[in-house]
Amino acid sequence: MQTELLGINRVTGNEIPVEADEAGDLFVSHGSADFEDATRSGKRFIMRNTTPIAGVTAIPTQAINCAFHNSDPDGGRSMIIDTIFSMQSGIASAALDQVGMIWLLTQTREAILTDGLLIPRKLNGVGASSDTCCYIVVPAEALEGVGGVAVGWMPIGNSVITAVTTLYGMALWAEVNGRIIVPPGRTLALHMMVSEVTPTFNMGIMWHEKQITLA
Repeated sequence: MQTELLGINRVTGNEIPVEADEAGDLFVSHGSADFEDATRSGKRFIMRNTTPIAGVTAIPTQAINCAFHNSDPDGGRSMIIDTIFSMQSGIASAALDQVGMIWLLTQTREAILTDGLLIPRKLNGVGASSDTCCYIVVPAEALEGVGGVAVGWMPIGNSVITAVTTLYGMALWAEVNGRIIVPPGRTLALHMMVSEVTPTFNMGIMWHEKQITLA
């Protein structure tokens, strides 16, 4: 907590605290759903890779299924990640598979990566948005060595073992709820770890954006 103000309850006359964070956002409790306000205001987005990409059987270095780059200048908006997800779109094997999602957040400002030219969608149902700091990186693009290879990949969510061969359609979903923040100039990279390389996946994220102070 950075700021505390005092207010008067108009019904009881009692003095009550009103608290805000360093960005001036109030800490409040009200009757709406947890993510309703940011969604209503058009600040919550979704975007996914439209090209099915095979998973990897070993931890990658710079290869990606997809990645999301924060294009704002230093001091600009940060991407607060709400959800990471994956949809299995194909398989060409008679083997049972084990799959899991992995992620990597680069730690230094990167050179410009190739924009995949996909448009984020607002989660309030009013369509596309150009008012966002995020663009998707094409699967053919590789992370740069310093920001990517040196940091290391990590799992997210639970891995899944299939019960039927050649049956695709698996969906994986990991609630992040702000545990990952992508600052200006950084990239969140995603890939799939698999037991064999025939399954293909489309991966994506849900996120919202704010200008915040990073320690």
